[in-house]
Amino acid sequence: MRMRFALSVTSILLMTTSLSGCRWGNFIEKAESLENLTGYYRSAPLRLTFEVTLQRPGQPVEVRRFAGLTESLPDDWDIFLTDPAGLSMDPSTGLGYLLGIVGDKGYKTPVTVVKKGAFTLDPVLEEIPLLDTPPCKHVWTMGGSGKLTQEPRFVYQDLPMRGRIAVTASGTRSYVGTCGDVLTLFASCYGDATKCPGNNSTEQNTWRNFLLGVYGPAVQAGGITAAEIEYTQKVSYTLVYE
Repeated sequence: MRMRFALSVTSILLMTTSLSGCRWGNFIEKAESLENLTGYYRSAPLRLTFEVTLQRPGQPVEVRRFAGLTESLPDDWDIFLTDPAGLSMDPSTGLGYLLGIVGDKGYKTPVTVVKKGAFTLDPVLEEIPLLDTPPCKHVWTMGGSGKLTQEPRFVYQDLPMRGRIAVTASGTRSYVGTCGDVLTLFASCYGDATKCPGNNSTEQNTWRNFLLGVYGPAVQAGGITAAEIEYTQKVSYTLVYE
């Protein structure tokens, strides 16, 4: 089964960085350059909701909607919009970026201003083939919008704050094609790293950590079980920050 994967393990590891949650923000820079940002703002996850589509053989499609735990965000969304976060916008173009700040690094998410104080997150659509025969691909989409609320200047974590950022962001992972073997492998790998693809334990653990980030929040919320990952054709989530 493992040899049927269209991607090498190296390419699979690339998927974990290019498609992981907030990997909208795939540009990383040192914090020294943060001084030129338009400003710093506070924001925190307020609400997380899931919509999961399951398809068992010979049974109707089942769609489940349930609330998640904001302390258990999907794969790396905790660095998409941190508290505090940076915001930079170019008034001449209407283009800019949010900056999640983690230690001495910043994770950029491109945005476009639509009107004063309001912006959209630049949409993402990426497809990665997982199997050649039979064909199966992973499709990842993201998008959202936000708004700034200006407040009297104050200091938080030694940074000058200009107010708060409110964002509603959505992401969807779906598996298109004949993906039963892939999802069966995912379910096994989720529970046991030795059952993950890879040529050594490091590669296998990387795979498992990726799947824990993708499915773990839905499992922890009680919306699906680990065994049901095998039938999960699509996972969508919406996260509200305020």
